[in-house]
Amino acid sequence: MKRATGSEIRGKKKVASHGNRLPNSICDGEILIDNAENRWKLGRSIGVQGSAEVYLASSKTDEPVGSDAQHIVKVEPHENGSLFMEINCCLRMARSDIINKWKKDRNLKHVGLFCCMGSGSHVYGGVKYRFIVLERYGHDLGKLFLESGRRFPVKTVYYIGIQILDTLEYIHSRGYIHAHIKGPNLLLGYRKGTENCVYLSNFGRACRYLDRNGVHKEYGCDQSIVHAGSLEYTSRDAHVGAFSRRGDLEMLGYNMLQWLCGKLPWEDTDDPEYINFQKNGFMSNISLLMLRCFPGSEPPAVLSQYLQHVASLGFETAPDYAYCRKLLMQGIDDSGCVNDGKLVFGDSPISGVTETNDRGNKLKATEDPENKSELKPEEKICNNLQQPYASSKTTRNSQTSSVLPSLQQFSSKKIIPVNPETDDSEQVMSNCVMQKFTESSLEVSEPTKPSQLTAVTSSFSNPTRAMLKIMSKTRQKASTPAAHRSNPKWRSKKRCLETADDGGRLRNANSQNNSAARDSIPKKRIVRGQQLEARARSKRNLTNRHTTYHNN
Repeated sequence: MKRATGSEIRGKKKVASHGNRLPNSICDGEILIDNAENRWKLGRSIGVQGSAEVYLASSKTDEPVGSDAQHIVKVEPHENGSLFMEINCCLRMARSDIINKWKKDRNLKHVGLFCCMGSGSHVYGGVKYRFIVLERYGHDLGKLFLESGRRFPVKTVYYIGIQILDTLEYIHSRGYIHAHIKGPNLLLGYRKGTENCVYLSNFGRACRYLDRNGVHKEYGCDQSIVHAGSLEYTSRDAHVGAFSRRGDLEMLGYNMLQWLCGKLPWEDTDDPEYINFQKNGFMSNISLLMLRCFPGSEPPAVLSQYLQHVASLGFETAPDYAYCRKLLMQGIDDSGCVNDGKLVFGDSPISGVTETNDRGNKLKATEDPENKSELKPEEKICNNLQQPYASSKTTRNSQTSSVLPSLQQFSSKKIIPVNPETDDSEQVMSNCVMQKFTESSLEVSEPTKPSQLTAVTSSFSNPTRAMLKIMSKTRQKASTPAAHRSNPKWRSKKRCLETADDGGRLRNANSQNNSAARDSIPKKRIVRGQQLEARARSKRNLTNRHTTYHNN
């Protein structure tokens, strides 16, 4: 592929997909000095990862950097924060002595982290940059997935899952979570003997889940990181700005599901609220998720059990890594594949390094939109008091989320209302009830409808006031002809009847001193009813005065 010239590169937009500024191109042969005074010579650029550009590098500064260089350097503008976080994580986790001790204690051959060779700052062209030196890596799984027709063999998927579980167990033992697991961040080894090894990279969104005393941080909502990451794989915790170990395993589950079925059910939209709603619904009904992803074929039982284990974890509960690895190994045996530890993509194993010289193509090849929470910041509303999914606590929401609305009928306001006059939890449930009782909004195949409707009906054995109100309105709407509903006079008359009914209920409640009956009437409609009654009294008084004057 033809390399872009300097003028072509300068003419391209220097902004990453998530809004951070990309570094300007650095010429071949530039010498970088890390914090340990080691010197590294840059070669040509081979790609872009997040908001950092990746260059070949060599410690032999007196020789040109060839295409067989064993190291790479990631360079990012100093004002960006992702590489700063990655450097800090690597200094604490990616030291060869710590990794080797972990592998020896657990009898492991591989832990998927690239060793950090050095880091520091460098000024080029009057701009300050931050850089990190790592071992060179090969293909990323995101590109291999597209080149393989959006399918990976079963054995390959489970082998990758086992390796990433080993890596996540190590990362979690150091008090960190990755929070950004996806194909472009999963890389094959480049050195001989590492072609079947998968490495986890890009720790720009990693964060600590333990405080300084080694205690798990409490569940909470951080508005600055709501919906952070790539929306297809973001965990339900991350959708509300909380991060946990179970979230990493959930993201790995979404990746394995996509590699096996080709497409996740929520990939057709970029609305973060809708995606979060879909994930909560499907993760509360794993069988429905399997049916949606594998229509007309037998879903993989091993993956279903894996996701059920993830869904059963509490926010602070440590995952059972050994159990998950055993499940995936069982899946390899059940598939009848040879347990040889080799990764196969397409017809044959792939080794080597992926290189793309055109800067514009590199950005497009990752297809990695991040931080999409900035699209709709005004809709970021979450509940700090409840965990969105913990098997130890059963709520109405956990039972009614198995029926999913279609994209055409979805509105984020139906899921997260902003009415300050109504209790949040009841209003959320009332909107969910409206979704359940609107037949046109169901996106479920005919064979699965009866069981789902039974589950939904059983969840309303003890409805709240808001639920009863929505159910009543839904029945009234269903019994009214569509032509009448579209008539403005009918809508006006309906509002008047509702207001008059509220006025009568309010008078009865006052006469009987019944506070519960008064509380059941929305405040806004009470005020409106009082205004209409006052207006009617004023009109009657005016009519009476006119009649009296006329008679006199």
